Amino acid sequence: MKITSRATWVWSSIGDDDTSNHAEVISDLDVDLTNMVRFHEAFQYLDQTCLVFERLDMSLFDLLEQREWEHRPLDEIRPVAKQLLVALDALKGLGVLHTDIKPDNVMFVNRKD
Repeated sequence: MKITSRATWVWSSIGDDDTSNHAEVISDLDVDLTNMVRFHEAFQYLDQTCLVFERLDMSLFDLLEQREWEHRPLDEIRPVAKQLLVALDALKGLGVLHTDIKPDNVMFVNRKD
């Protein structure tokens, strides 16, 4: 679950600030074709927005830390970069700009050693 007091994406095509509507739009994407995390639900708790996603294996940050920040060969980097670009392209198609891209937010479904 992600809990936030601010959105981590910017909607250029949908003018309102209804996070649950936005999350539903994203949930309509085919997760297998777009490399997006599977969205389950959104709700408000006090002044926080809570987004519930599928449970994933580990973040890119955790993997890099586990591997002691060693340089990775291009054949390991290329598939991750390609999947990230596919996901960003899917968001672009919805008029969404993700504003918090960082290794902590790049997640692996099934990590391979």
